[in-house]
Amino acid sequence: MRISFLFQLSNNNISKDYRRGFASIIKNAIYKADKQLYQIYYLGKHKIKPFTFSVYFSYSPEFKDNKFIVGDKAILNVSTNDYRFASQLYNGMLSMYDISYPIFENQITLKAINLHSPIKIKRNEIVFRTIDVMLITNKNCHIDVNGKQYDIYLTPDNDGFDEGLRFLVKETVKRFLNHDKDFDYEYEIIKETRKIIPVWHYNQWNTGIKCNIKVKSHPKILQLIYDIGIGARRSQGFGMLEVVNE
Repeated sequence: MRISFLFQLSNNNISKDYRRGFASIIKNAIYKADKQLYQIYYLGKHKIKPFTFSVYFSYSPEFKDNKFIVGDKAILNVSTNDYRFASQLYNGMLSMYDISYPIFENQITLKAINLHSPIKIKRNEIVFRTIDVMLITNKNCHIDVNGKQYDIYLTPDNDGFDEGLRFLVKETVKRFLNHDKDFDYEYEIIKETRKIIPVWHYNQWNTGIKCNIKVKSHPKILQLIYDIGIGARRSQGFGMLEVVNE
């Protein structure tokens, strides 16, 4: 299921790390509506979250003076397969309606909420388009000279991309469909649609991919990645998909 939230911005520029700000809005809404659910997903050991989101601005962002010039409106689109999460996000957002919320140097105010009709996937092959970039990591974390773990984000031309994408999908299926056995999963990135895009997130530049991707698998698996996204850092604003053909 998908919900859109229309926000008014206090000025027409926003931090290049804006995804982090919108992730905090979602987190705050869940805290207000359901503290038990908040504890499940946001406290303690890292949990894979059942949602993804993307942000659409009044006009195409222009990068200037280390910020994005985006206009005075933003639409936060959230997609999830979890009815409890969706309902509590809706309730939490309602409690924040028409109240200014800080995103770095900007103040944003919720002005409208729109519930979308669900899309049910029944085929075993679908072409998706990435609404925002997807991030694909190597299966294993890397260690820097100080012993700190970090991820390397890959493009389809890098070794480890295929292994990383398959691992991320497998972990998602294991967690949300309770399926720990091998399953059919094939994909093809449509080359003429592929764009490699640098994105700033949590104080570093990451390599993201925008593309159309043809995926063949069981309809339940296709439905899952449509509902909660594909790749790494989905709940931080990456990997949201839309259906190109049904």
